[in-house]
Amino acid sequence: MICYSIIRFHNKKQRIVALNKTNNISKKVAKLKKFTIYENMLMKMKNIVGLIQNEDINLLKFRENLNEFTDTLIEEVYNNERMYVNMISYLESPDAFLAHSLNTAIFTLTIAYQLELDEKKYEPLVKAALLHDIGRLSFNERLQAKFMNKNELPTMKNEYHPLWGSRFIQFQLRLSKEISDLVKHHHEQLDGNGYPEGIEDNELSMLDNILITSNIIDNILRKTRHSGIESLAKSFDLLLEKYPEKIHPDIHKVLIGLLGLKSNVRRFKRYKLLNQGSIQSVVSNLRFPCYATDVSAGGIRVLTK
Repeated sequence: MICYSIIRFHNKKQRIVALNKTNNISKKVAKLKKFTIYENMLMKMKNIVGLIQNEDINLLKFRENLNEFTDTLIEEVYNNERMYVNMISYLESPDAFLAHSLNTAIFTLTIAYQLELDEKKYEPLVKAALLHDIGRLSFNERLQAKFMNKNELPTMKNEYHPLWGSRFIQFQLRLSKEISDLVKHHHEQLDGNGYPEGIEDNELSMLDNILITSNIIDNILRKTRHSGIESLAKSFDLLLEKYPEKIHPDIHKVLIGLLGLKSNVRRFKRYKLLNQGSIQSVVSNLRFPCYATDVSAGGIRVLTK
């Protein structure tokens, strides 16, 4: 049996208020759905990482999981880019590695959609984004021997993880060279001051630049404690003001439109994603989101107030 409730409004103002309340409830429901989807994607990413760290990896199962996850992500983010960018700008996950990998993939897709890239490029770009930091994972000695040279030590992760990840993807996971090269280049810079190879803009593809920028954006998010889209926008604005040559000009234009680059934000609300779909609200009283003091080969250094 379906029950209908009839509400009589005495004037136009009451109808507008009721409609606004309904719209607000619909938006909250949509956001909660996205939170749940995001948490499920983190679990899928965790499963993929578990397969990667297994010495006796089942390549068929790994590829099936990765392909399915990639397709889901491409479909889910399409037409929802702004909602996801806004959400992950204030949503802090309990697992920083998984969240960084997933967030970077979401940012790469968002930029790729805005640039209207060929759809065939989405798959290798997303896979590279999801796997770009696997060189930082802990592996047993037998697995390490497959991607680390004798003169390279586990303590050299910061400097060598792009190379290690690239080798691991090519020789252990047996994915395409395009994906392994994207992973290898994710810390390069347009001016040639990046690592591990120090290559310049004419040697970097647009996909390289998208992944480089997406990695930077999520690193800013983590270092400003996921304080919201305004905080991210202001932080990125400061970064571009001091280091305009670090970001490809076409991507720069996209980000200006996407983030809005608002300033003078005084108070931010952020959220921590807890287990079983629960969310904890945290208030941040940052006077300024951050000052980007340096973008060096070692990454971004950010001071917060």
